[in-house]
Amino acid sequence: MGFFVCLFIGALIGYLYRYAKEPDTGVAAQEKEKGVLFDPGEMIFDGFRDDWRIVYLDAKGDASERDITPKKLYQQEDMDLYIWAFCHKRDAHRWFRADRMDSLVFLGTGEVIENPHDYIFGLAQGAQGGNVMATMPTMKEAA
Repeated sequence: MGFFVCLFIGALIGYLYRYAKEPDTGVAAQEKEKGVLFDPGEMIFDGFRDDWRIVYLDAKGDASERDITPKKLYQQEDMDLYIWAFCHKRDAHRWFRADRMDSLVFLGTGEVIENPHDYIFGLAQGAQGGNVMATMPTMKEAA
């Protein structure tokens, strides 16, 4: 009898842990809500060497500070740049749009990147030998 009680409690804890987490508000979750699968586009860079601290603006414009371990940079056909990274706040991998990063600090060195979008755009240009459109608007310019 005690074995089954422990089994039930373990299953309940597992269920609560899985479904009681904070809701995902990232790009993939928004796309899932719209009923489409998120396609990040072509992987163009995977040489990240340092963790970042970013201030990230969600689709509603709400800011949150995140420590992330960037893994790969993707570019969609419409020129949007996405970072695939491990988010330490959410303890999971997440997609981050480059044009929604409001600030970026390299955690290993403390170096501050004044314009994260331009920095990431530069990575994309370098990864493709400069073969990226030179005038890619930021979200602020597009609005």
